[in-house]
Amino acid sequence: GEEISIGLRGFTHGYDYYTMESAVCFHMYAVKENKAKRKKIKLFWENSGSYSGVAAEAMKRLNGIIGMGRPMEDYYREDEHKYGMGKVRKTAKFFETFGIHVDTETVEGN
Repeated sequence: GEEISIGLRGFTHGYDYYTMESAVCFHMYAVKENKAKRKKIKLFWENSGSYSGVAAEAMKRLNGIIGMGRPMEDYYREDEHKYGMGKVRKTAKFFETFGIHVDTETVEGN
């Protein structure tokens, strides 16, 4: 969720995004020949059992802040003024620019 959160916050605060024609960095996913190597790396969610329900509440908060939450669904709003959207551009412009369809929860192949 941090990608959409940071991306939308920056965009609505007026930052522009550019990308290289070819990737210069990437995630090494745990598939095929990378699986054994990748599985040895400690993950930040290894203690997730200690925080029951937090992930669902965090996703509800994120979706509410970025305008993708369910209508009338309440979420934790503390510090939303600090970590919320900017005033330079509307979130709708971000979704339109990057081919994100909030209503159908689909993304165009970019």
